[in-house]
Amino acid sequence: MKRNKEQFLLFRIREFRDEKAFQSLVLEYGPRLERYLRSRLPNQTETDDAYSEVWMRLWNYSLSTKIDSFIAVTLAIGRNVIAEYYKERKRRSEVLTEYEMQDVHSVDLHLEIIDKVDVNILKEIMNNLKEDHAQVMFLRYMEGHSVKDIARQIGKTENATSVIIHRSIKKIREQIIQRFGDL
Repeated sequence: MKRNKEQFLLFRIREFRDEKAFQSLVLEYGPRLERYLRSRLPNQTETDDAYSEVWMRLWNYSLSTKIDSFIAVTLAIGRNVIAEYYKERKRRSEVLTEYEMQDVHSVDLHLEIIDKVDVNILKEIMNNLKEDHAQVMFLRYMEGHSVKDIARQIGKTENATSVIIHRSIKKIREQIIQRFGDL
């Protein structure tokens, strides 16, 4: 979306509580947000819940605050929702009931786990990166943004952004080699 159009829609939201303007932004950036959340959360249900929560928080935030980059704020709120999810999950997982333990051993769950092994390995490796490095990698390789666009979104120079990409690739490569040997 062109920057001027985005800023106009954000103005309409802030000044007139224009739901249609917000809907335009959701339609434009919704797929990106969903891919980002899906790459960080364990299943589609959690992704859907987080997706709704991000848009609700973003609506409230955009009513009172001037936003420079809509996608940057969207991803920042998304990171917060993800962090809250894992904090709550850790708190709840400390005590597993007997029923939940039986569920872990079910055949269907094993098949689902096998199907998701590669994705989970990639998620784990990405989670080992610094948060800003993971965000840059997501924007570059999942979203296909240019280095210039990513630099603008994260507030760094193009050179610094290129260095982050290079270092992240190197770290990912090292982790894969460490885990699976030289491929």
